[in-house]
Amino acid sequence: MPEPEPALSLADLSVDPARAMELPPCEAASLLAKVEGLAAVLRVAAARSPSTNGKRPGSEVWLDPAAVAAKLGISVRAVYARKNLPWSRNFGRTKRMAESDLDAYLRGKRR
Repeated sequence: MPEPEPALSLADLSVDPARAMELPPCEAASLLAKVEGLAAVLRVAAARSPSTNGKRPGSEVWLDPAAVAAKLGISVRAVYARKNLPWSRNFGRTKRMAESDLDAYLRGKRR
């Protein structure tokens, strides 16, 4: 059976926190548990890095030189010869470039 809704909602209490004193102790405890859970989630949401282009943080796509060459329409050898490409990481002996960095590079070249 679902819990009965408290006489005062979280929305009511956010407008006038002093009204929490009107709550019976069991309702106050129930709302407090919900608020603490919400606060924990909000702390995590506030601490994370902002996402880019609607993607989750950490969901970056990493391109190897062959994928960069395909996207640029040039050979892999030409990719390595271009010194101005925004290489982001080395994975062992292989370079990787964030797809968003390559897209930004291409947008800058088209201006």
